[in-house]
Amino acid sequence: MVPRKFREWGATASWIYRVSSTFFVVPVLIALGIIWACGVELSVLDDTIETHQSLLISLGTLLLVSVLAVWATHLANTSAEKRERSNRKVQAELQIAQFRQAWIAEIGRDISEFIFLSSKQSKGDQVDSRIMHLATKVLMQLNLDEELAEDLRAAMLALIDTDNAAGNAALATQASSNYLKAEWKRLKLDLQNAQSLEHY
Repeated sequence: MVPRKFREWGATASWIYRVSSTFFVVPVLIALGIIWACGVELSVLDDTIETHQSLLISLGTLLLVSVLAVWATHLANTSAEKRERSNRKVQAELQIAQFRQAWIAEIGRDISEFIFLSSKQSKGDQVDSRIMHLATKVLMQLNLDEELAEDLRAAMLALIDTDNAAGNAALATQASSNYLKAEWKRLKLDLQNAQSLEHY
């Protein structure tokens, strides 16, 4: 795949070619066509160019300045659009990072409360509706394709289903700690990506 810088340079070169064709080649071809159609001899044309040399230089300079002004405007607009796209992408990345941060804090609170309430249950007690609500809420948010999420799910279900509350609470705490640590690392990576885009 062609790098983006090369694509941008190619687009700029193509634009320069089109502008130069419009401002230089086309007028020259039109002028030559008129001269040929009128049957002007080259010696007469040469005399005319010598006579009006200063005027032709002035017109050429004006034309060159106009092309350069149009080119500078094009480059400025391209640069402004690029900065705008980059800023929008940075803002989107930062917003996603904020959502992730709020989500990590919320799921951390839910897991903590779930482990606390589950570990207080006595053997043979019915599972409390609040515990089931928290378990369902947390499990629905896990991506079970990820190993740490699957470990957390297994630890939470073990805490509900078995009698070894203290041991299973420790396992669930460790699993939740591993999971939340990985999510914080992902958040940090998102923020670093947004920061690198900001300096691009």
